[in-house]
Amino acid sequence: MAQSRRNDDVSRWRQGAARLGITYQTYRKHALDGERWCSRHRKWLPATAFRPNQGYDRNTYCVACRREINHEYYISRGRGIGRAS
Repeated sequence: MAQSRRNDDVSRWRQGAARLGITYQTYRKHALDGERWCSRHRKWLPATAFRPNQGYDRNTYCVACRREINHEYYISRGRGIGRAS
């Protein structure tokens, strides 16, 4: 079971490294240091900056970016300050 988990991590890290255009060793170092890549900031952040995963879902935006995205969506739908009731 532990070997299977390790193989899953290696496979996921290799895919992530290829997606970001960096080496597997660099990606592995960040992952083992407890860091994750924020797709909006485009930089590595501590895992505590992200919401916990629910099942297989991977949060690719940190909490701050997710808040901004949600706010932009909310405003684009005509909601928010200054809206006539």
